[in-house]
Amino acid sequence: MNFLFQRKHKYETHTGIEDVRQRIKSLRKSSWYDVAINLTGKIQEDNSFTLKNKQTLGAFTRGIPKTFVLLEGQLTPDNTATKIDITVRPNYILVLLFYILTCIVLYDLYDFVIHDFSTDLLRAGVLSIILLFTVFLIGSMMNNITNRFEEFMLLGKRK
Repeated sequence: MNFLFQRKHKYETHTGIEDVRQRIKSLRKSSWYDVAINLTGKIQEDNSFTLKNKQTLGAFTRGIPKTFVLLEGQLTPDNTATKIDITVRPNYILVLLFYILTCIVLYDLYDFVIHDFSTDLLRAGVLSIILLFTVFLIGSMMNNITNRFEEFMLLGKRK
């Protein structure tokens, strides 16, 4: 995981690239109320694809992703097999929120030390709990979408 909380995974399946493409395309055809897989997305002509959760909280603004986590991937043919490289990343608003809260907590701790330990640490404590919750939320959502992708595509262990 890097500073943008991205994770990269590699898979290899012994299925032809057209079969894998059709499997990803079938996600678009599932009904909105079919939450067994809870994935939707599209595949481009250059064999790249983007998947996200089917249920979202709605759009924040135009141009910003509507979901908390995105799964982006690339299909590469390899003789009779297909290599799948994916990148799972959170919405950049969550990442920005994490770093803003981190800066506020560090400022509060700096203020606490500068003023001879006489200021209140309540805000720093509450924000630290929110930071831990944010990291847990991002990690669990990224694991969740990755596991659902592996289950849907019938893939083995991550490389």
